[in-house]
Amino acid sequence: MGEVAIKGVTDEYRIVQKVGQTKDFTIYFCRSDRYPDQLMFFKIVTDAGTNSVLDREAMILRLLRDAALQLEQDYEERGGEGRLNYQLCFPEVVESFVTDDSQGRRRVLISRFEAVPDLRDFISLQRIRIRDRRRVDPRTSAWILGKTLKIIEYAHGQNASIGNIGGDNILIIPDQHYVAMYDWSNAEFHQFGVPEPTVRRETSATAKEVILLLGGDLASGAIPEDDQLFDERYQAFLLKLARQGTRTATRAHKKFYGLIDALWERSFHPFTTYPLD
Repeated sequence: MGEVAIKGVTDEYRIVQKVGQTKDFTIYFCRSDRYPDQLMFFKIVTDAGTNSVLDREAMILRLLRDAALQLEQDYEERGGEGRLNYQLCFPEVVESFVTDDSQGRRRVLISRFEAVPDLRDFISLQRIRIRDRRRVDPRTSAWILGKTLKIIEYAHGQNASIGNIGGDNILIIPDQHYVAMYDWSNAEFHQFGVPEPTVRRETSATAKEVILLLGGDLASGAIPEDDQLFDERYQAFLLKLARQGTRTATRAHKKFYGLIDALWERSFHPFTTYPLD
């Protein structure tokens, strides 16, 4: 970028390292005086002509967070056990601003995950398969799928589709069973609820990513044999979800956990991988 730090409206952001780049954005890790002990995402558009995309992403993330905090408060007041923690599944907007002329008047989105001080703890599903050349066991895939469906169910419940359900956007912290999504630049609000074709597409995409993560084949739906699989029920569920999706994410979520409860005892299962053949 030619700059060590970029001044926003409320703070100055020091670039730590480049994380990635698409045709529309460049993403860095950054720090600021306000959050000295936390790495944050610094996302800047490639061209000012696409400023509105980041502006929309910031708006959607703020609305999703406000709704999540309200749900948390309502749940607590009703005496609910534990916490819902929907707000931990997507980034919190720290600041969104347009740079000065030296940076081309491009929009920047600064975001963080409040429960993740070091963003380098995240790994993507794509990295596990492509870079590390690993596959996961069925029970590992189950907590990843379940928590991803939880994110989709929450977003759809707020009339927002996510857009990017790719393996590059599903992030996990393995030893914490933490699952989140970073990129919401393709998210949209829908006045009358998320259309069924979009729901089916996003739930289907999730199942496809899990099949790939298991080392499976998308064409046949076949996944590697494992002692954890007593029969074909798990494979059949994944294949049907991958091919058809579901009418609602809530339906997929409930059916999934009904199956999991029938297959395995609910307990903490450590992140387990094998070499990808």
